[in-house]
Amino acid sequence: MCMGEGGSASMRITEGQSTEGCNPESLCTLLRLRWRPADEVLLEAESHIYYYEQGGIAKDGAKMVSAVANAQVPKFTVIIGASNGAGNYGMCGRAFSPRLLFMWPNARISVMGGEQAANVLLTVKLDQLKREGAAMTDAEQKEFLRPTLEKYETESSVYYPRACIWDDGVLDPVETRAALALGIAASLNAPIPEHAKFGVFRM
Repeated sequence: MCMGEGGSASMRITEGQSTEGCNPESLCTLLRLRWRPADEVLLEAESHIYYYEQGGIAKDGAKMVSAVANAQVPKFTVIIGASNGAGNYGMCGRAFSPRLLFMWPNARISVMGGEQAANVLLTVKLDQLKREGAAMTDAEQKEFLRPTLEKYETESSVYYPRACIWDDGVLDPVETRAALALGIAASLNAPIPEHAKFGVFRM
């Protein structure tokens, strides 16, 4: 049996990584290990956003999303750290129907990092006040950020998606191999389509 494994631990998927990642998706069972530290994402984004846009970040991400969405082989996902934003899709999040999706106890999942979300809302508010000729003190800004940060802290916890049954279980890391082996063995009891219908990959 062929097994394709992919992992994510950085701000973005590069062109080479996305091209390499697309190749096994139509050929073998997929295992995705996801960890994207929010603090590193924020720092890297602030210093390299222009480089990423010019380098084709949208195209690279689209290739991965297209491959994951159309792959017909069994897919398994283990979230071993933070999984935020578009990377959640490219690394086969729940929306892309992996056969099983597990989380480690330290895992966190959200549409974007809490700090990033809070700062986006603060920026919008500050721009609004600037147009009105007003401003916020540092204390007011901290108070404005607090509810969003608290909400993300609570709802990105591993216990929140578990309570909503968005995953298939929280694993003790030492049980990961056994859980995946059982899942892969079970997946062999169902037929796997011979050919996936992929679109055009603009490599």
